[in-house]
Amino acid sequence: MKTRALAVISFLAVAGIVGFVARGGAHPSETGGNASGAASLAEGGPGLSAPSPAPNDAAGKVTVARPYTALSLGPSAIPGIGPKVIKEATVALRVKRGGLQQALAAATATAGRYGGFVEAASSRDRAGSIRLRIPETSFEQALAALRGLGTVSSSSVSGQDVTSQFVDLNARLITWRSQEAVLLRLMGRATSISDTLRIQTQLQQVQVRIEQIRGALRVLHNQTSYGTIDLGIREVGAPVVKTQSASTPSLARAWQQAWAGCIGVVSAVIVGLGYLVPLGLLALAGWAVYRRVARPRAVPAGAAS
Repeated sequence: MKTRALAVISFLAVAGIVGFVARGGAHPSETGGNASGAASLAEGGPGLSAPSPAPNDAAGKVTVARPYTALSLGPSAIPGIGPKVIKEATVALRVKRGGLQQALAAATATAGRYGGFVEAASSRDRAGSIRLRIPETSFEQALAALRGLGTVSSSSVSGQDVTSQFVDLNARLITWRSQEAVLLRLMGRATSISDTLRIQTQLQQVQVRIEQIRGALRVLHNQTSYGTIDLGIREVGAPVVKTQSASTPSLARAWQQAWAGCIGVVSAVIVGLGYLVPLGLLALAGWAVYRRVARPRAVPAGAAS
């Protein structure tokens, strides 16, 4: 009885180990970044591929010149595209007691004076925050003016150069618009319903890709035309709201982690059983066949004498 129980426990332990190993590579990788998200938007969804050369028009099919590679173009290849930078800044200010609302109003007026606007604002317990969008041409001047509204306790400024993405997206847009123009001409010369439907399908795919690239360009243009300034303002003596850090011990958090660990172990065992049960059945079947084949046959009495 003890041997059977030990065998079952060992089998479940092996199943858990197999389950953890099997689940280790199933987590998807994380991606982030506004600029990279805008560029990936232009890649299109599944089912849309890059334009490719088509057969000769004499057979009633689409004829499209081989598109050039947009990645090989430099910033000077497309006129009108200069340096494109996404500017962001975060500033924390301390103001005198009772000066929170006055500082928020001054920050709003500063944004308007430099051609910007307030995107979001909030205040509570003698502390507040305001997010400003400032034209990139006046970003540094507005940032200096905002720093003068109080005592700077912390400040950070960052910039992300996305010029290459602008160039790449514009080159792709030129290529797809050329494809669209060819398909529109062929649509006008189509002589059969089948040719018309085939060209219309290709034209719709090209137009979807054009709209995706235009959307990505609009996102990048908005991010580079206006910089973002996050301004935090706190009065002197205002209470600081302490948030419980992840490292602070907590009984509720301990129970949550314990329950999550229990669920993780059970799920790993279940996954491992999914691998081991079929293998175990195959092993038992093979052992039974081996025993049947290797079993010694009974020798007749006459033959033995």
